[in-house]
Amino acid sequence: MEQQILKIFGQRLKRLRIQKGWSQEELGLRAGLHRTYVGSIERSERNISLLNIERIARALSIPVQLLVVERKLWGMESNCRKGEICLGMHVGVICKDQDEKLSLIISYMLDALKRKEKCVCVVTEEVKERIIKEFKRRGISVEKCAQWGQFILLSYEETYLKDGQFHSEKMVKILKNLHQSSLREGFNGLRITGEATASLMDFVGHKNFIAYEARINYFFPDTKALGLCLYDEAEFSKDFLLDVIFTHPKLLFHGRFLDNPYYKEPAIFLDSSGPKGPSHTYDSLKEKLLKK
Repeated sequence: MEQQILKIFGQRLKRLRIQKGWSQEELGLRAGLHRTYVGSIERSERNISLLNIERIARALSIPVQLLVVERKLWGMESNCRKGEICLGMHVGVICKDQDEKLSLIISYMLDALKRKEKCVCVVTEEVKERIIKEFKRRGISVEKCAQWGQFILLSYEETYLKDGQFHSEKMVKILKNLHQSSLREGFNGLRITGEATASLMDFVGHKNFIAYEARINYFFPDTKALGLCLYDEAEFSKDFLLDVIFTHPKLLFHGRFLDNPYYKEPAIFLDSSGPKGPSHTYDSLKEKLLKK
C-alpha cells in the first residue's frame, strides 16, 4: 500500500512538471531540492517529507492538495467501462460540422432518456428547433419530456449571459444547482451539454470562456454530472481549439472518444506567471490524437 501511494505521488508530480515544461533540474532549483532527489520521487524511490511537498507545490504554483489528495482524475471510473462516456467526466467535443454536432446532441439526449438522467442543453434557437423536429420525427415529444423534467433546453440568455454578462462563478453555481435539483427529483444523474459558437465567444471573450472551461474541472469529478462542451471546428481559430484540448480531460474528437494526454490541470493552465510548457500546434496535436 505504501509503495502504491509513492507511485501515485511520483506519477502525479511528473505529469505536473511536464505540463510546466520543466526538467527535473529546473523543478529542483525552484523548489530548493537536488535534481536527483526530484528524480527519485518520480520513480517512487523516496518517502518525501511534508516540508518538501510544500516546497514543490509552491514551486509549481499549485495547492498542496493537488499533489497529496488521491482523486479519480476522470470522474466516476469505477462504474465506467473503457471507452464509455460516464458521469463525473468533462468532455470536450470537436465536431467536423453542424450535422455531426446535432447528431451528438440527439444521441446524448436519447442516452439520458434510457438511463433516467436529466439532460440540460444550452443551445441556439436554431439548434433547439432542429432538436424538437428530430425528436418529433422519432415519435418523442420534447415538450412532454420537459414537463416531466427529463429535458431542459436553455438559451444563452438563461445561462452564459444571465443578467447580460458572463461570470464563470455564476455558471458554476448554475451547474451545482442543476446537479442538486436533478438528484432531488429522483434522476440518476445530470447531463449537461453546452454549444459554443463564435458569436458567443466574441461576446464573452475567448480567454474568459476558456478560463471557465479550465475551472469547471474542479466541479465534475466525484459528481453524478457529465459535461459535454461542443465546438464546431470550422468556427474557431486553431489557437482557441488548442486551448479546448488543454482544458478537457476527455475528448470526443471527430467522433472518436479519447483519453487526453495533453490535458492540463486548472492550476497549471491558469497560471500566467510561468512558462506554458512545450509548444504545440493544433494540427500536430490533432494528428497525434486521431492516430491513437
